[in-house]
Amino acid sequence: MGRDSNIHSKAQFKAEFAKRLENISVTDNLSQEETTKILRGLFDFVIENVPTQLFRFRKCGKYAFDAFKQGKIQMCVASRFSDKNDSRFYYDYASLSERLKPIYCDLIPLVLFALISSPSHFADVPLKEKLIRLTETEFLPKEVFVEMIVEYRSVFDIIKQYIEKYMLYPRDNKDIHISCFTEDVTSKFMWDTYADGYKGFALEYNFKDWYISENKWNQQSSVDLFPIIYSSEKYNATKMIDAFCINSLHTLINDFYKNHFGSFIKKLPFDTLSLFKAYLYKDKKEYAHEKEWRLLSLRYSDDKQDFSNISDLGFLKAIYYGPDITKRNKTILSNIAREKGIIEYDVAIDENSKQYKLKIIPIKS
Repeated sequence: MGRDSNIHSKAQFKAEFAKRLENISVTDNLSQEETTKILRGLFDFVIENVPTQLFRFRKCGKYAFDAFKQGKIQMCVASRFSDKNDSRFYYDYASLSERLKPIYCDLIPLVLFALISSPSHFADVPLKEKLIRLTETEFLPKEVFVEMIVEYRSVFDIIKQYIEKYMLYPRDNKDIHISCFTEDVTSKFMWDTYADGYKGFALEYNFKDWYISENKWNQQSSVDLFPIIYSSEKYNATKMIDAFCINSLHTLINDFYKNHFGSFIKKLPFDTLSLFKAYLYKDKKEYAHEKEWRLLSLRYSDDKQDFSNISDLGFLKAIYYGPDITKRNKTILSNIAREKGIIEYDVAIDENSKQYKLKIIPIKS
């Protein structure tokens, strides 16, 4: 089959991408070869369908001007986005007890024994004192422990601590920085909302050329580009977070017991790709018109900042000036554009159209 065999229409591609992302997982029980095969299949599919034009809308200002001049793309953590639901999971709290109790029946005696034996080791465990009082006089069989968990929900209080911590992780994670792009440079909503009410500018990139010419995936780059999945529901991370909770308690107990119960307590496969999935789901009703793609940068650093810059990779192609940009700001940007040798365009209201359209006007050099 030829190179174009995986190329789809935009609608077909995005539907297929959402399906593939939902159905794949990368867990720690897979070999490196299996993990690479899964990721390469997804990445190759995306590369074949990356638009040759993606646009980033900017407000005028020194920070944006400097980044443009220096060949940088500005990025930030998800918590900086105005949409409070951005990069959030869904977790099924309603069936938590029913879902996890069978798994935790074997863990309960170990948790409580550890609490009794070394309370200081588990200083942050809720209801610790109540549990110690209940178990200090006699040995309790497993059946009683199970009744205790239903009555006092002691271990589930611990679980909920893990859940609450992880539910906030994608949005607050400072190791993942994001930059947003759109397929449509004539979107009136984008100019109004993200370019300071038509007073800003937009930059055009061709990331497809970058992927192909640089053989990006073979270099194991820490920068990934994916389309947003517009959905009526948040990404359902229930299985992933359950595994995170169970494996966290597995580690806690094995640390205490010096791994003597390693064969007794079973860890669950944890989908490491689930974290990235949270960044790629947005409310279809409110945001589908944005036609968004996201550049995700993985940056492990002791310097945990909300903002960062990465190179524009030399694939910045053009600049578009908003209809209401000031003469001063346009002059500043135009001087930079000419130094870089990129194409310039004006954006204006299309007075000759019966429809509410913007038109693109090339600026002659």
